[in-house]
Amino acid sequence: MKTYYEVLNISSTASLEDIKKAYKAKLLENHPDKTPTPQNPQLIPIIVEAYNTLSDLTRRDEYDSNIQNDHKGKGFNIDGGGLDLYSLDDFTYENGMFLKSCPRCEHSNSMILTEEDLENGTPDDNDGFDIIVQCSSCSLWIQVKYYESA
Repeated sequence: MKTYYEVLNISSTASLEDIKKAYKAKLLENHPDKTPTPQNPQLIPIIVEAYNTLSDLTRRDEYDSNIQNDHKGKGFNIDGGGLDLYSLDDFTYENGMFLKSCPRCEHSNSMILTEEDLENGTPDDNDGFDIIVQCSSCSLWIQVKYYESA
């Protein structure tokens, strides 16, 4: 199932203006009264729900939190084997979060780790930790290696 961001074809960091533009564009290309060859009229209720959720800051925060929590419990490979490996040094630190643009879809700061996430990392054999993180705009997962600071 697609996220509301994927339904509207926008980044998880999209502004309200970007959300409105994407919403209008998706409605126009799918509504049978607006185009002679609608792409997928059955998507209209989902497009409307995506807009209503993402354009309301409270609902959007709750939705983002639910997406993040849903992915945590789906049984993904804990050791990250087979994923591209990055260091926490590849992330920038802002407002208590480690941020990285996705290497696949290139959405800005769509890979996010919090201090709490890092506290739950998996210890490795070299006195470090591993954690996997997903891009909030596409399906890419990466493995991040980090060490406790002294």
